[in-house]
Amino acid sequence: MTDVEENLKISRYLDLTKFLDFVEFNRLYFRQVDKYDDVLEGCFPKQIYELAKGITVTGADGIPHNNGIIEQTKFRRKSNYVSCWTLSNPENMGMWNVYGGKNGLAIQTRVSILQSELEAAPSKYTDETHTLMRLEPIKLKVSSIRYINHSNVDPDNLKLELIKNPILLKNIGYSYENEIRFIYDTVTPTLHQRLGDGFCLNVDANKIIEKILVSPAADEWFFELIKSVLSKYDLDNRVFWSDLRFPHYNEADFQ
Repeated sequence: MTDVEENLKISRYLDLTKFLDFVEFNRLYFRQVDKYDDVLEGCFPKQIYELAKGITVTGADGIPHNNGIIEQTKFRRKSNYVSCWTLSNPENMGMWNVYGGKNGLAIQTRVSILQSELEAAPSKYTDETHTLMRLEPIKLKVSSIRYINHSNVDPDNLKLELIKNPILLKNIGYSYENEIRFIYDTVTPTLHQRLGDGFCLNVDANKIIEKILVSPAADEWFFELIKSVLSKYDLDNRVFWSDLRFPHYNEADFQ
């Protein structure tokens, strides 16, 4: 299921180790939402929690409580696993700085290509100890992230925010990411307890990668090294410099 254009070009900015893990082992990592550094990840706006304080429900134990929305937030953050990508156009210097670094790379593909490869992936996942285990059938969702000010949402929009999936909300401070999110919602506590912090799905990196960009801050030797290493995977002809490395003029053309 997707709510984004299938032909949309997307990128994933990676440091060298994560990039090599992807192309060498042909696996894509999905991380549990509550393991990200962003403490607002998967949370409703502040006003919704403030309103919920006054809503008391009697639980199965017969005791009144008002923590239903807190338990819902915690459950969603633990049961959703995501792979985060970003819009390819325009190229994003913020993403280079945060996720790539000087010797970073960016994988470019399209939503439809990645979605098809994930849906065709073997029904096994690899946990962080690289142990293969059976992955129960769970549906892939693809969605763009919406950025909000968690501290101050327009009161007229509060009802709208309450019915939205908070996994698709991020704080406006991260808006530079322009994120497209691939999501597995494990639904059952038993499954996400087994999955733990995250899992890898086996994919064909060669089918996914349309283009590989080298960081604009990298040295020439690094570019040549990447091309040489990737010749082993028949990917060397897909390696290009970042569009942000060179001025878009030729000084020799101006006298």
